[in-house]
Amino acid sequence: MRTLLAVAALVPAALTLLPGCPLGCGGWEGRGDTMFRSEGGEAVMLCANGGFAATLSTGNVEGVFEWSDEITASSPETGARVFSMKTDVNGATSSPELGAGWTQATLDQVELDHAHVQCADLETRAWWGTTGTLAGLPKATAWKKPAAGFATADACFEAQARGEYPEAALCEDELLACPDGRMKLSEGQTFDTGTYSTHFGTLYLRPSFSFAFDGVFSSDGSLAARPAGDTSSTAQMWRQVPVAEMSNGATCL
Repeated sequence: MRTLLAVAALVPAALTLLPGCPLGCGGWEGRGDTMFRSEGGEAVMLCANGGFAATLSTGNVEGVFEWSDEITASSPETGARVFSMKTDVNGATSSPELGAGWTQATLDQVELDHAHVQCADLETRAWWGTTGTLAGLPKATAWKKPAAGFATADACFEAQARGEYPEAALCEDELLACPDGRMKLSEGQTFDTGTYSTHFGTLYLRPSFSFAFDGVFSSDGSLAARPAGDTSSTAQMWRQVPVAEMSNGATCL
């Protein structure tokens, strides 16, 4: 972070130097690191060690990433997706979280040496090396959404008052994800348990009796969930809440 802004100011907007050095590696530090920058002056350094350091308009962010057909980056402290990036057939790189107008930067040997300081710093963080060692998210995380058939929880409460919805039923579905990979799901008058796994902000949730679903856990706390394997339907939006707000005695203990 302490050198990223200075380095970004020196970088011309061109496309070279992919991870793995397809144009040839030298013997200097940072030869496998890659920097992206935005039209607004933001910068993301993707490090060869698997970590990232981003200087954004909202502040500095660090974490880990995977680069396959797209880049997906997450926070080891929460497990949430920080950003994803993808380059289209026309060579334009954009991010749902960070916006469009990103380009891959050309860094020479000296610039790479300086920029690499951030990558080395990541290895001093308390969370470094813990990524991938947990079955699930690093801490218990809970979400709620309006019960099926209702736009809001208040609409459900009103239906209960009119006798149109069971009084004992929950007006908000509840989901609890535990660090050991267990999950607990309350829907209406049903309570289910199961397991889940996580991969750079994507949660794969598998209740024992309910339908399986997948969700993207974003850094704003939301969980955008769809039926397992479905990438086209409209996502159901869950909002993050304190674990203490779970009903039915749901805890991770």
